[in-house]
Amino acid sequence: MSSKFRPLYLITGALGLFSLLFYVLSNVEDIDLMAVIAIAVPDMFFFYLAYLTYPPDIATNRPDNY
Repeated sequence: MSSKFRPLYLITGALGLFSLLFYVLSNVEDIDLMAVIAIAVPDMFFFYLAYLTYPPDIATNRPDNY
């Protein structure tokens, strides 16, 4: 994947985590599990996309990022 989108993926994931934190702190008494999952899953996806943009590790001789 192209590394030019890495900052976009990281910023989007971080904004999602901040919105999750805000949601949890504002609804401490009644936290809806489905709302937390609906916020957290896209965040994990964007952080995974950011992970895929990093170059392969030369020390392990792996052709891809896995």
